[in-house]
Parts: sequence; C-alpha cells; structure tokens
Amino acid sequence: MLLLSNGTPSTIRYLSESGDTPAGNLVLCLQKTSERWTSSSRVIRSTTSIDPRTRKSVDFFYMVNPAAQPKPGDRLDILQSKELRPGERVRFFARLEPGELRKVGTVCYLPLSPLEEKLRPWLQRLQQWCRMKTSVPGQKEVWCPTLLTMPPEPDPVAGH
Repeated sequence: MLLLSNGTPSTIRYLSESGDTPAGNLVLCLQKTSERWTSSSRVIRSTTSIDPRTRKSVDFFYMVNPAAQPKPGDRLDILQSKELRPGERVRFFARLEPGELRKVGTVCYLPLSPLEEKLRPWLQRLQQWCRMKTSVPGQKEVWCPTLLTMPPEPDPVAGH
C-alpha cells in the first residue's frame, strides 16, 4: 500500500488509471531488469473540452505510447483526475510479481501562482521558439521514495 498525502496549503489534483480500488492505479512505473531500469510508463497528454451541461472548460488527461503516435479511431486511455485537499491522503495499491523490483508514482497538478499564470504565455512561446519540450503547467511527477519488491517464490523441494 502506498500513501499520497497533500502537505500543501492548496488543493491539488492527481491522476490515476481506472482500477479495482477507489484511488485507481498508479500511472508511473519503472521496472528493474538485470541491466537497467525500463520504463513502462507512457506519456501523459491533456486536452481541454467544454462540458455541455455546465458550459465550463474541463481538462481531460490521457496516455499515449511515445513510440507510436495515436491514429484517428485509436482508443485513448483516459485517466481519472481527482482532487486532494490540504491534509487529505489517498491510498494506492501496487501489484507486484515475485522477484520483481519496481519504482512507482503518479502525476500531480499544483495550482499556479498569479505570477506563473501571467508568465505562462511568454514561457510557452520561448519554449516553442527554442524547440524545448513543453510540459503542462503545474505538472509534477511524484515517485514513491521506496523501491517496491516481492521476494522470489521459493524453489519447490524435490519429493514433496
């Protein structure tokens, strides 16, 4: 079990995949092989749409495979975006296989300050002009500080 807690004075949002638990599944994962850490995490993208009921803009987050760009008609993995108020916590459960070593985490969105909001258009233009990778403002990766592991299953004893 992993615990995500909000120690900031502001409400934040976190992303998760739909799953068997109320919090959902963690979206970031690195697995250890004999040679290196391999990323099974996909890239998170967002788009804004208008909610027809409320007429307010709503952000949708989805995951894509960075090796293959989505094609028209492809199904996107829509992520859950949930709020976490100051002092609140949410529990995640991570599934592990015997002998596996993993790093896991999620993506959180912190509210921007008024200064960050004003500078945002200028910074985005500068990033595009310099051909820099852009990220969603306020987006932060939050990784579990502990490596997760499950001991390998014992070898069966001959004759039993």
